[in-house]
Amino acid sequence: MLQARLVVANDCGPSHIAQGACVPYVGIFNEPNPEWFWQRPRSAAVVPRRLEDGIDTITPDDVLGACRKVLEHHAHIAYAG
Repeated sequence: MLQARLVVANDCGPSHIAQGACVPYVGIFNEPNPEWFWQRPRSAAVVPRRLEDGIDTITPDDVLGACRKVLEHHAHIAYAG
């Protein structure tokens, strides 16, 4: 996992390992909750647009947009570092 460019997962074991290893990460959640997901520069949380909507309303484009944002930020940090 340490060589992964990005991990996309829900709230599960691999997501915790990715975050602990500082691997860029996109989490998919049913609702926003800062206790479940700590916002970090190398990560993004994807949640439904409205609180009353379920996780099944998250679109692939929502996830792809978050992935691009995290990868662009990570590339900028790696290049600058």
